[in-house]
Amino acid sequence: MLEDEAGDIVRKARFGQGLSRAEVARLAACPQARLEALETLASPMTEAEATELARVLALEPRALVAIASGQYRPAPVAECTGGIVVHTLVVSQPDGWTSNCHLVAHTTGQEALIVDPGGEPDRILDALDARGWRPRHVLVTHGHRDHVGALAAIHAEWAVSVLAGEGDAPSIPVPHASVHWLRHGETIPLGSGMLEALQTPGHTPGGYSFRLDGHVFVGDALFAGSIGNPNVPHVGYGQIIESLSLHVLSLPVDTVIHPGHGPSTTVGEERRSNPFFAARSCANAAIRP
Repeated sequence: MLEDEAGDIVRKARFGQGLSRAEVARLAACPQARLEALETLASPMTEAEATELARVLALEPRALVAIASGQYRPAPVAECTGGIVVHTLVVSQPDGWTSNCHLVAHTTGQEALIVDPGGEPDRILDALDARGWRPRHVLVTHGHRDHVGALAAIHAEWAVSVLAGEGDAPSIPVPHASVHWLRHGETIPLGSGMLEALQTPGHTPGGYSFRLDGHVFVGDALFAGSIGNPNVPHVGYGQIIESLSLHVLSLPVDTVIHPGHGPSTTVGEERRSNPFFAARSCANAAIRP
């Protein structure tokens, strides 16, 4: 199922643009109590409400209506695509929160990446062993606990390098001498391919996405049909929209997107169906090979 419902999307767009619930209710001619019910998922959103709220919040109306009516879900993505195997574990933390941990390798090699080890370190290590994979790097898209909760245990077992954005340094729970702080656009060899670091802040100050051979791992910056919470004060919403437009949604349309929660999707799917981007143009960003 999708990570966000229509009410979540409206809440994120309103909060990100610095609008109060009262302001949006007035502009959309929607009673404030009704808007609160929609944002807290206490009541389903009608097509008319989705259309009007999308207009007020600069979202794409048809895309929001499709999510509100349950008509949007990205097509399933195979585990092995384009010479890359991506095995996704939905891992849990002691408090019950879950997230996606992606294990990644080329079909012809044994070197692997661990993306966002949020919990259950033994389960992650067992899954690597079962495939005969050796972790070379741990990729951290951002420093929230549900994405780094198992990092210290995995690092103690394998002592692999950790790749992360320096803006999230206080949240990285391993000795910082073991961390490679990323620069936007830098590339790192992995087997027969090159891993590329893409700066995508806004959900956190040091957020990064990682591109590898037709796949991109985005953490909580982007979900199928939505975006992550714009948590960086004053600039988070703009940072998320701009960085994803420039660095992720400008990639070839068949690029597979692996979020930190919810199902995988593709660049083409999100350009068409994500309410935050379907109404926007990628004209300012050249389509990359």
